[in-house]
Amino acid sequence: MSAQRRLQLQPTRGGVFISVSSSAKLRPDDLNRLRAIIEAGKLKAVIDRRYVLEDIAVAHEYVENGHKKGNVVITVMDKARRRPFASADS
Repeated sequence: MSAQRRLQLQPTRGGVFISVSSSAKLRPDDLNRLRAIIEAGKLKAVIDRRYVLEDIAVAHEYVENGHKKGNVVITVMDKARRRPFASADS
């Protein structure tokens, strides 16, 4: 499989849609290409909706019914601190 098929760039009205095949193993050249796009500030994550974990069934239904136009984010809350869990980066 070529790098073009594993890491696909598709022009859209609003920019470029980037798709990374989950079934293909990315090689270093694929990751370097993606890194260059990110470092150039040309990557914008599109967040369609956000749900808390307790509403996961509603989120799943939204995606399954084909309404999703971007990423759907599920937030896992730390109930003891009443805020989202910190990511591994923070």
